[in-house]
Amino acid sequence: LTANAVKSIFKDEFVTPEHLLIAILQVNDAVSKELKAAGLTEKGLVASIQELRKGTSIHTQTQETQLNMLPKYARNLNEMARNGKLDPVIGRDE
Repeated sequence: LTANAVKSIFKDEFVTPEHLLIAILQVNDAVSKELKAAGLTEKGLVASIQELRKGTSIHTQTQETQLNMLPKYARNLNEMARNGKLDPVIGRDE
C-alpha cells in the first residue's frame, strides 16, 4: 500500500507522516527491516496513532498541527536554541 492508500485506515483526507511510516513498514526494504527489528509493528503503530488521535480524522492540511502531538513527545530544538536553552556541545569546555 502507498501512504495515500493508508490514509483510508484513519478516514483521513490528507496524507500525514503517520501514513508514510505505516507505508514504509509495509515494504520489505532495509528501513522497514530496521524499524521492525526495533520492535515497531504495523498493528502496534496503527493502535498507537488511533489512541493519540482519540477518533479524530485529518480533514484539513493544517489539522495535524492543531492536534499538537509534536510538543507532547519531542523537543523543539530550534526554539530551545533561540531561547539560549540548548547546550552548545560543539567546543564545550569541560
